[in-house]
Amino acid sequence: MAPSTAAHVALASLLLVVRHVLAWTLVCIIGAAGAYADQTALSGPQAYADILLPCLIQHLPLIALSITVSASLLRHPRWLGEPRVLLAGYTLVLVLFLPATLMFLAWLDLPAAGSDATLAAAWHRALATPRFELFLQWAWASGTCVAVVAFHAWRQSRQRERALHRSQLEVLQLQLALEHQRLESLRGQLEPHFLFNALNAVGALIRDAEPAQALAGIQQLSELLRYALTAGSRDWVSLHEELQFVERYVALQRLRYGDRLNLRVEGADDASRLCELPVLLLQPLVENALRHDLDRHHGASEIALRCARDGDRLTIEVSNPAVHDAAPNPGTGLGLRNTEGRLRLLYGDAASLQVESGGASFLVRLELPSHAPSLT
Repeated sequence: MAPSTAAHVALASLLLVVRHVLAWTLVCIIGAAGAYADQTALSGPQAYADILLPCLIQHLPLIALSITVSASLLRHPRWLGEPRVLLAGYTLVLVLFLPATLMFLAWLDLPAAGSDATLAAAWHRALATPRFELFLQWAWASGTCVAVVAFHAWRQSRQRERALHRSQLEVLQLQLALEHQRLESLRGQLEPHFLFNALNAVGALIRDAEPAQALAGIQQLSELLRYALTAGSRDWVSLHEELQFVERYVALQRLRYGDRLNLRVEGADDASRLCELPVLLLQPLVENALRHDLDRHHGASEIALRCARDGDRLTIEVSNPAVHDAAPNPGTGLGLRNTEGRLRLLYGDAASLQVESGGASFLVRLELPSHAPSLT
């Protein structure tokens, strides 16, 4: 055993003895106080120490018993879950400890009885112990065992609860760290995806030999990048900021699509515009509408963006006319998948993304809280 370990064991043992001695001293002080009051009332004042000291001496076997039981349970905590072991220990108390206690108390009484303090005399006096005194000693020994076992069972239960709480907290912290990591990964996928498509829009203007429009597109892209860079340092922005960003994005795309592209924003009143959203939430939905509408035909189209706030809930719908007879778009649907993943990470079950593709329009509906949740 290493010196530091031995010192730790010695200190723990000393603290164990001190705690039990102090606990039993308190019991004796209370008991002696009651005896002092009774004897004072019957025979007049006497020294309190003359009552307390014999009481402490008489309780020495119980002090030793409580220390032994407590040390055993500390060394072998699994015994608390083994009734057979506890029953065997209690049997040893009855067979060994109780006779030894009676011998000790009889030996203390020998001088007062005028007998020599010998083992034989103590044994004969112990055999003559009155039944009520025998019952009291059994009750004290049994009560001591039950109290110590109950205390250690409670202590072990508290330790398990604290360990479980720490384990749950560590798991939650790990899950939170993983969710943050996954969220940052999604955002890392989203922003390059947006930039790629915005640059494609400007590149299309250059290929079409429209330098004036391309220059205007570069200026619009600059405004979009400025927002993306500043908003990228924040997790949440207002609906008002997101709508401004979408309008700039549509203005950039209009340089490519011309009058074919129209955007209609409905329900964005002052109350709705104060709602908080994850940054760059709406742009992928508008981009998805363009990719699956105007990119598939040469006619005009209108994207409708509707907002509705109801108390602490916000609903956002992005719809575009459904094109059933046009060539399919080869897109991978990354925008919608990322949006759904971000909502799940940020809100859990409190937010949802629904897609309705039947009928004359393709609609994406977001339902989410009107304010940002706490991630910590």
